[in-house]
Amino acid sequence: MAVSDGCTMQTIEEQITTHIAVKFAVLPKFEKQAYAGIDRFRRNVPVSGVQKIAMQFAESLRSFVVFDGDRPLRAVAIASFIAEVLEAVPIEMRRQACHDQEARGRMASLIAAEIVKRYRPEPLLQIGPASHPNWNAIFDREYGSAGDEA
Repeated sequence: MAVSDGCTMQTIEEQITTHIAVKFAVLPKFEKQAYAGIDRFRRNVPVSGVQKIAMQFAESLRSFVVFDGDRPLRAVAIASFIAEVLEAVPIEMRRQACHDQEARGRMASLIAAEIVKRYRPEPLLQIGPASHPNWNAIFDREYGSAGDEA
């Protein structure tokens, strides 16, 4: 499904890729490095922070409703699935994504593809500005209070 952003047509997967790539780009350096399993000197360390980054990625998708079959979910309800996908990203790709925009785009594309393969995300219907201050209210209006758990 293609959706117009006013200038170009983007698929849902492309929109999700963009959200994730931007969110990863603006993460604090120490969070990116923890996810990539490197310290500030680029020495190998245990990976950490995956759940936190997964929740941040899920929150960046709050302008979408995610369908699991016919059941609508808030995007944050799939944070655990996103964490599984993040764990599966090859460590070298994670490390490259810390420093390289192209690698960040590839990683975001891989994550978005997994989300689209497992779920059916759709943009929440909105009235007014594209960056709505309360996506939860829009979700509640459209789908009720359902959708808090995957």
